[in-house]
Amino acid sequence: MGSLQNERAKTNIKLFIMSVSKLGYQIYMSEVRTRVTNDIVKKLRHESEPTTQIVMNEITRRWNSLPDYSREHYKRKATK
Repeated sequence: MGSLQNERAKTNIKLFIMSVSKLGYQIYMSEVRTRVTNDIVKKLRHESEPTTQIVMNEITRRWNSLPDYSREHYKRKATK
């Protein structure tokens, strides 16, 4: 029975880490969304706003290119 409890504890820890990571991404997204939208408008010289999908794809690309220590900053903010 101890083995089953250990496995459940490991699963709970993994789920917590995944949720903190997701929350960190959400904080990052809320902080950079306007800037990313403006960057896309300037880059593409659009008169209108880019679609949500284009903005989200760029935010995700930027998040994935962040160094680990920068992502950790947002993950720590998520746990506060």
